[in-house]
Amino acid sequence: MKDKFRNLYKISREAAGLTQEAAAEALNISVRSLAGYENDEVIPKDEVVENMVKLYKTKILGLQHLRNTSRLARECLPEVISPESNADVYLQAVISEDAISVVTKVLKELLADGKITEDELETYEKVKITAKCAAGRLMSISNFEPEVSGRTV
Repeated sequence: MKDKFRNLYKISREAAGLTQEAAAEALNISVRSLAGYENDEVIPKDEVVENMVKLYKTKILGLQHLRNTSRLARECLPEVISPESNADVYLQAVISEDAISVVTKVLKELLADGKITEDELETYEKVKITAKCAAGRLMSISNFEPEVSGRTV
């Protein structure tokens, strides 16, 4: 999982249209350091990733960095899958809406008496997973830069 994540440093830089040299200069780090991040040799500090997020214009890189470098973030933050198009954004919204409808219905049934019993606990745990997935989809929408008139905003 971490290998896939660390490759996002390179993917994000390339998607921003920057060479390693240009990115390293803008980030005020050496090309060797940047290459180390992109070749899975070193995990960059949060401050460097914060600058990458701004330079590359991709908040999802920051979320993935946190999820992959912090146990607490992995537990608290949902997985965010980056949409690649306006159509992906719409699909994420529709899937989230369906999931939230299910979560709402099941929680209404589970909490009708104001408590969750031992028999209901397994269902509640499944609802938590569904809610966390929906949250990740919605977060991906909030981080997407839409395609506008043939250009990226």
